[in-house]
Amino acid sequence: LKRFSAASHSCARVMAEEASEVETIPLTINVLSVANLAHPATTQVSLTGFFEGVTSEATQEAAVDQSGWVWPEENNVIHCEPGSELLRHIVSEAIEVEVSYMVDGQPSTIGTLQVDLTPLLHGQTTIDVTGPLVLSSDYEELWTTPPDGEEDEDDDDDEDEAEEKKLAWEPLPEDQRMVTITLQISVPDLLAPAEDREEWTVLSVTCAGMYSLPENMSSVGVTGEPLDYSTHPCQYKFQILSEVLEGANLTGAAASAEAAEGEEHSSAAEEDDEEEVDPATLNEEEYRHYAQKKMPAIIWPHPETKDY
Repeated sequence: LKRFSAASHSCARVMAEEASEVETIPLTINVLSVANLAHPATTQVSLTGFFEGVTSEATQEAAVDQSGWVWPEENNVIHCEPGSELLRHIVSEAIEVEVSYMVDGQPSTIGTLQVDLTPLLHGQTTIDVTGPLVLSSDYEELWTTPPDGEEDEDDDDDEDEAEEKKLAWEPLPEDQRMVTITLQISVPDLLAPAEDREEWTVLSVTCAGMYSLPENMSSVGVTGEPLDYSTHPCQYKFQILSEVLEGANLTGAAASAEAAEGEEHSSAAEEDDEEEVDPATLNEEEYRHYAQKKMPAIIWPHPETKDY
């Protein structure tokens, strides 16, 4: 019995060690170039997504076209654990590439690009992307701002000549004010199971809010004037099949109206705030808009979920 027990214990330990050494899948993100900056600058690149965010070192030379970023410890290679959780991440979360230029050693955002990784499931092992960055509002202003303090190596320009250069500078035409990024994302093999290759889909569930709540539910723990809904003691979740949306809170009418913004509104539901509307006189569609605009509601901060 002692021998059998020792052997069983040894076998269990080996199995546990094997289970802990799960082979990961390398997801390699290579940012190849960034072109057409508003002014010469040094830059760095950050990657965020379902993995821990990583950032490159800043480039050494200021230029309007940039390349050659160095990644500490090759952290642009993301090691992913295979399985259903990875597939869920791939279909529900694009990765974001952010490019920044350096100002006194600190990064200031140029713009971002989001990349959908879904083709890596069944379609291709490499994604090549060339596209424009979505520029930050601060960086947009640089297109119409002359370069500030460009230094001549010989430092022979007098103030008058520097002023002439500044006056001679002209901004690019609006249709050319575009910073372009080129990158490549690759994995060694397709990420999803081969048996799913011909028949697979993505389930998307959206639940922005829950409206027209009974008063004995929406008034629990709510105090103060104006009403303070942060004192409501409950949080809410929504589940359909295996999909769950969590973290919903009770909010006041203003917040629920903001969450519903963007939907079509009927004229009866768009009455002035000061004008009283009798809910009993509204049809079903009008009452829905009235409830979204005038009544407390349960709002999900992240109203959409997707799964493979």
